Amino acid sequence: MNKDELISKIESIIESDKEYGFEAYACLNNQRCVKFILEDDKRKSFKDMISDKIKSCISDLIKSDIDLKQIENIHDNTNSLYEIIQGEDYSPFSFLDAPENDSYSDKDKPSLSGFAFKFNLGNNKYFFAYQQVYPITLPNKKNGTFLYSGHDSIYKEFTKDLIKIEYKVDLIIVEGSIITHNINLLQNKFGFEKYIRNESQKTIKIISEMSIIEDMS
Repeated sequence: MNKDELISKIESIIESDKEYGFEAYACLNNQRCVKFILEDDKRKSFKDMISDKIKSCISDLIKSDIDLKQIENIHDNTNSLYEIIQGEDYSPFSFLDAPENDSYSDKDKPSLSGFAFKFNLGNNKYFFAYQQVYPITLPNKKNGTFLYSGHDSIYKEFTKDLIKIEYKVDLIIVEGSIITHNINLLQNKFGFEKYIRNESQKTIKIISEMSIIEDMS
């Protein structure tokens, strides 16, 4: 797809006259995906706030001045968005379409690898915005004590679990395509470098076989 088509696909959901759904998922190691509950009956405004922040990050990403290129142009060494079409040989985010029924809890924190935010208009019209989670961004109470300000500025120990959701989007998954400017993330966390090597080997094999046929003719 080109840049205008990408913007059209995204805006047809988040800028629609119809109300779209917004759900958050915790992505765990071994390609697992569980619900990440952002609200209770009294905190709907908090869920809306997260939705609006992520939506703003998406708009900044797709409307930036950088071009959208096919992954075949990855070696041009430019600051670009790239489209990787998921398929049989490479589909690192297919697990997002099959979330488990469980919800995220404290015990899942050691295997937390990212957050996926689903914007869903219904009728199979949706996309995911994904952000990677790194251990350094997860507050660790082993290295200190967390405090919060209570009544009369008296500080108390905060004993509950802390999770940080950042206002960023590393990639978008829409209609089976991965859209990202962070190729390093795909290489380091999602096996993209191995996929590229395998595809290169296939190309070399095809070229070699063609050369053999030409030599025989």
